[in-house]
Formats: sequence, C-alpha cells, structure tokens
Amino acid sequence: MKSLLSNWKRLLKYLPLRTVLIVPFVLQLVGTVGLVGYFSYQSGKKSINDLAQHFIEERSARVKLYLISEFSNLLQINQINIQVVQQGQLNLDNLEEIDRHLLGQLKLFKSSTSVMLALPDGTFRVMHRSGYIPGQIEKTYSLSKEDKLTIDFVDEEGKFQVHSRVISPFIVKERPWYKAAERDRAPGWSEPFQIGREPLLAINTYALFYDQNQQLKGIFSVNLDLKRIQMFLQSLNLCEGCRIAIIDRQGQMVASSTEDPPFTLAFDSQGQVIPRSFKQIPPRGSQDPIVAATGRYLEEEQPKIEVNSPVYFQLAIQEQTGKTEHYSLYCEELTVSEKDLHIQGHPSISAFPEGWKLAILVPQSEFMSQIQANVRGTVALCLLTLITSSLIGGLIVQWISKPLVRLKNSAQAIASGNLNTPVTISGIDIVHDLSCTFSQMQVQLQTSFQTIAEKEHELTLIISSLPLGVMVFDPQGKLILVSPKAEELLRGHTSESMLDQISQVYPVYQAGTSTLYRSDQLPLVCAIQGEQAYTDALELQVEDQ
Repeated sequence: MKSLLSNWKRLLKYLPLRTVLIVPFVLQLVGTVGLVGYFSYQSGKKSINDLAQHFIEERSARVKLYLISEFSNLLQINQINIQVVQQGQLNLDNLEEIDRHLLGQLKLFKSSTSVMLALPDGTFRVMHRSGYIPGQIEKTYSLSKEDKLTIDFVDEEGKFQVHSRVISPFIVKERPWYKAAERDRAPGWSEPFQIGREPLLAINTYALFYDQNQQLKGIFSVNLDLKRIQMFLQSLNLCEGCRIAIIDRQGQMVASSTEDPPFTLAFDSQGQVIPRSFKQIPPRGSQDPIVAATGRYLEEEQPKIEVNSPVYFQLAIQEQTGKTEHYSLYCEELTVSEKDLHIQGHPSISAFPEGWKLAILVPQSEFMSQIQANVRGTVALCLLTLITSSLIGGLIVQWISKPLVRLKNSAQAIASGNLNTPVTISGIDIVHDLSCTFSQMQVQLQTSFQTIAEKEHELTLIISSLPLGVMVFDPQGKLILVSPKAEELLRGHTSESMLDQISQVYPVYQAGTSTLYRSDQLPLVCAIQGEQAYTDALELQVEDQ
C-alpha cells in the first residue's frame, strides 16, 4: 500500500498542471453528461410506455363506449316495443298497424338494420334496410302457418313498390334466435349470422313478452349490421401498423379496423352470391398479415383472458419484407362496468354479447421512434454540452495555469541567480496574491543581496586596514577571507583546506616547544563551536620559519 502511494506521489510530480486541472474536470463532465443521458433515456422510455398504454386504453374506452351505445339502442327498441304492446297501443291482430310501427322504429333508430316481430302462430313481420339496394326498405313477412317468407320493397311510408322475391321453405320458429328465446325465456343475443342471402354479417338481440297467464305472446327482435362497427373501427385515428379487432366467443372475426370483411363469399359468373358460400372467418384467416399473425398467436398460446382483467402481451411478427416487428397486444373481454350500467338514460342489460373480446395491436416502433428521436436529441445535446464545456474549461484552465507557468519560470530564473528577472503580476485570487508575494520576495532578495554586498565591502575595507593577519572561516570551517597582512605573513601560501586540516598545512606548535598544537584546541575551532577562546602561546611554521 505504501509502495503504491509512493509510486502515485512520484507520478503526480511529473504530471503537467494543465493535465491535473483538465482531466478531472473532463471526467466529471463526461460522467455527469452520461448519467443525464442515461436517466433521460430511461425517463423517456417510461414516458413512451405510459403513452402507449394511454393510447391503447383510450381507444379501448372509445370502442366500448360506441358498442354500448349501439347495443343499448337495440335493447331500447325491444323495450319500447314491449311497452307499446303492454300499454295497448299496438294491436297484434292488425298486421298493417304492426308494419307501420316497425317502420317507424326503423326510421327512428338509424343504427338498426332490421326490426322484427314474431308471434307464436308463425306470423312474422320485418322492416329491413336492404343490403342489395342502399337506401331501400324491404318489408318481409310470413303469415300465420305459412312456410314461406315474402320480401317486397316499400317506400318511406310503407307503401308497396315492387315485389322482390319469396324464400321457401321458411319457418320463423326454426330461426336460431327464436329457439334461443323460447328456450331461455329471457332476453339475449344471437351469434353473428348472415341476413338472408345478403353479403351482411349481423347480430340479433331479442326480447320476449307474455300475456297475463305468462304464456308467450310474441318476440320482438332487432338486427344490427356489423359493418357499422367495422366502419367505426376504421374511422379511429390509428397508426399505420395499429390494428383493432373484435372476436366472438367462437373465435370468429366480428369486425376489424382493416378493409377486409370478417367473412368470405363466393360469386357465380353473373356476380351473384353463391348460396351457402357465406363463411365467417377467424383472425388467422384474415387477408391482413398482421391480424392473421395475431390470430395464430392467440390460437397457439391460448392466453387466459378473464372478465374485467385486461392483459398485455408482447409478440414479434415477421413482415413480408423479412423485417421482424415487435408489437404490444392488448386483450380484454367486453363487459359492462358499474359506471356503464346506465347509458342514454336507461339500464343497459347484457349490453355485450357473451364472450366477445377486444384486441388492440400496437407496433412498438410507433413509440420507439419517438424514443430514438429523444435519444438522438439527448445525445446531440449532451455532446454539444460536453464540447462547449470542455472548450470553456480549457480556456479557464489556460487562464489559471498561464500565470502559474510564468511564475514558475520566473522562480527558476531567480533561483539560478538572475535576480532581475521580471515577475508579471496576473491571475485570479490566490494566483494573483501568490504573484504579488513572489514579487515582494524578489524585491526583498535583491535588497538583501545588495545589503550583504555592501556589508561585505565594508568588512573587506576594515580587514584590509588592520595591521594584523585576519582569516575568516564559515561555520563549516572553510576559509573564505584572508586579509592582506595575513597574506603577507603566510607569504601567499593560503590554503582551501578545512579548519580541522589546518595543522597539517600550517604546523602549529606550542610556543617555545616542538609540540604540535591539537586541532580541536585551536581558538578558531573553539570559536566556530560557539566558545570564546584566546591564546598567545602558539607558533605557526611557514617555510621552515
């Protein structure tokens, strides 16, 4: 650990000041920008996911509201018709009166396709919007105990215009909706079906009414052309890859946001529909590849979709171009919530046919493109910030380091003996103060050296004027000054030897003897050691004298 710390300190010693200032700044800036970019991306991704969920839920709510409104109108027609009978305002023995009433209901409720009344004796009266001739009304009827169905075209007042055709055999009691009503003795919905031979997929809602003895008195029924639902789904503001589909409990298509109908038909050479060629298709049979792929996924995975529990799935669909697109799939079973129990002022009982499911498919690229755009914008902004901040940081570092570099150069010049080197006072705060202080130190050094030089000159003059031999040693015992008299006495034999070696160069004897004087007892040595010493009992031998 100590070795590592020592190596680190040694490395720091050689690092340029600009590097020390710039590198931490840039690293911190890069880290900050990176974190900001990362959290911005995560926040954007979460926001887009929330937006996608909001998009799906908003479309789901609109579809449900539309369906509740449409289906509630059908239920309301049956309720009004039953009330009219129960209040005695409609005579069931008067067929013309029944026809007028049914025509009035058809004209009043624009969403209805057919309004019907079936009686236990086999009487069947229908007012129907023609699927062959748009805007034309068909009056369809079957009299008591007849096994045929007559279809005529009528005007807005219900007056006969032209006979269309007769369907035989036809017995109303054998119709699926009639059998279901008679069996359950309760209002309900039929499965989607074809109306006659028309290229229409419809659904029927029926309601029974009874006499005072609780004997079946008749069944009112209303048809809805499911093309209306398809047209509504197509009118929604959806992205190019988005799809919405409604599937019945048999797993067959009811409607979708595509242009393809939820059924197939075969036509003869005259362009007429071939009887019994009408066939409702499942999602996997759709001409739309996205809907078809979704249908295959639902059939293979069979996800559990419960009432009031919408679920989300992630699936990948390979497009015709070979590219794989990832989708978010939302599925829910259509039910009526508490807040939807009253639509348009009346109870919405069984507002949805049983087992119908709503599927909404949204490509993730629709929202990922926004994420990618946000990411590109964030990256560009972060890079711009990084470059701008680095340039500004570099200028600031240059501003701070340049005075320090000048100060360092001046210090090196002064240290080498060039005391007249100019010191430029610049920089900010502490750098400026340091420059001022160093400039003052330079002035003080110049003054001190000048004073020393003057004192040295004075000392030299004094020593030179003395009639004695004077030798000056520094604290380390090195000879630094010899007076002229000493030069004369020593006959020019001055030595640069240290003081402790003086006895070897100039033999010093005790006065009147041939005994050498000990070096450590010489007065000069004692003086350098801080002692006071004086003696006149020594002799110095120079050139054998």
